[in-house]
Amino acid sequence: MRPTLRPSTRPQPQASHAQGARFGSGPSSGMRPSASVRPTRSRTAAPSAAALGATQAVRPGAPGPGPSRPPGFFHPPPPPAPYPAHYNSWGGASAARPSSSREPVSESPAVGWIEVANTSPLVKEGYFNVAPVVQWSDNIQTLLSGSNNIMYDLDNDVFDTMTFNHDGDWSDFPEVGAVLRQNGYEELAICVAICPPRALWAVGMASKQRHRLQAARLSMCLALAANAESLQEVFSRNPEFLDFCRSANISVEDSMPNGARPAEPAAPPSRNKRKSKKREYTQEEWDEWNAQSQKKAKGNTNGHANQDWNDQNWNDQNWKDQNWKDQEWKDTGNADLQDDGSLYDPEKEPQMAPPVGVEEDAAAAEAEAAEAAAAAAAAEAAEAEAAEAEAAEAAAAAAMTAEEEAEAVAAAKAAEAAAILEAELAEAERVSEEMAKDVVKVQSVPDRSGSIT
Repeated sequence: MRPTLRPSTRPQPQASHAQGARFGSGPSSGMRPSASVRPTRSRTAAPSAAALGATQAVRPGAPGPGPSRPPGFFHPPPPPAPYPAHYNSWGGASAARPSSSREPVSESPAVGWIEVANTSPLVKEGYFNVAPVVQWSDNIQTLLSGSNNIMYDLDNDVFDTMTFNHDGDWSDFPEVGAVLRQNGYEELAICVAICPPRALWAVGMASKQRHRLQAARLSMCLALAANAESLQEVFSRNPEFLDFCRSANISVEDSMPNGARPAEPAAPPSRNKRKSKKREYTQEEWDEWNAQSQKKAKGNTNGHANQDWNDQNWNDQNWKDQNWKDQEWKDTGNADLQDDGSLYDPEKEPQMAPPVGVEEDAAAAEAEAAEAAAAAAAAEAAEAEAAEAEAAEAAAAAAMTAEEEAEAVAAAKAAEAAAILEAELAEAERVSEEMAKDVVKVQSVPDRSGSIT
């Protein structure tokens, strides 16, 4: 859904120039002319040509009403205030001025800067209120393709912290869409790149998501370049990025690589140059045409003549290559050996001697290979013998350990038996002594007669 266009006549906030020392100065006046002011139509007076031009400049593609003569009391509006010389880098003054032509203005600047209000969500979160805008174009295709590498060269520390938010209908970032409309940009889908560590954000515009992402990356490269201390190394690796920064009103004179000179002013276009009436196709149209031609079947009538011509051309080229090889073979002194149409005879085939030194090199290589194989076999045999010796030693140690354990067990059992025997002998002696004492007592007891028996 396309966002609703609303008139805006209040003063716009000033640009925040704390974003970078390389950033160009902003407008000095307190009121910036707005391109989104839609003139109010009266029920009694017809709109003027200037009003129609302003409306069509804001809404490209909208059909305008037919020509009409204004009444006598209708006066044209006063001319707008003069724009600063650098205002083209902020969105293009030519796109914001009303046009008296009935054709809508369809061309938008490829690179520029926009400023959002201080009450926008981005500014409240701590981001700058000024950001670059890059619209995808075939003229900067090389920079768009290499934007990833340029961004990494500018600041590789924050490369992984950036986020890219696609907004196809300007619903996620309405304040950005409103400023884009004020500066005369087309109503294309946008991608807002955000870099939290540097408090930077940038806008890329394109209809396709892949192109939109490339434009957002290149726009973030401009934001990083405007805040960089030195760009000499980046410009030495990416020379085209130097001119692109100049077009974005970024100061680059102190960071030009060695041997580079400042850009000279472009010469005015020649008035005598004849314009070609042939339509210029875009890169997307060429790619689509090539893709469709590749999908077509070979036997299809559409393009069948071209396919036949390609096949014939390839056959002719192949015949030329073969004829050139035959001629070279004849020129080397083999004209007498040319095939006369007879049957193939191997004996007539010229035998070419091998180059000098090839056989010696082959024999040396074979000898080295044999020596290496013998050394490897000897090493394997030595390792096997060492392993066998270690295994025998381990087995002997295990056998000795078993014998020692058996002897220890037998000795323990013998000691235990001897201790038991000694205990039994001691007990027997004690019992015998007690029995002897009892016998003596019995013998010493007197009988009734008083005699001891």
